[in-house]
Amino acid sequence: MPLALEQSHISQNDLISVRSIVRILGRSSTHIVKAITKDRQSAWITYGDDYSWWPMSELRYVSQLELF
Repeated sequence: MPLALEQSHISQNDLISVRSIVRILGRSSTHIVKAITKDRQSAWITYGDDYSWWPMSELRYVSQLELF
C-alpha cells in the first residue's frame, strides 16, 4: 500500500490519474489509465491490445508511468 494511503485520508480514487498504472480488483495484470470521466466514476484503461471504460471503484493504484 502506498505510504500516502497509510498516513492520511487519501483514497485509491484520489491517487489515480491519467498515466497511472492500476490493477483491477482481483486481478494481477496492470493497465495504464488514459482518461478519467469528469465525475471520476470511470477510467479509460488499456486492456490487452484494446481500451475499455472501467469503474474507478474497481481499480487500485500501483504507480505512476514515468516519461523519459
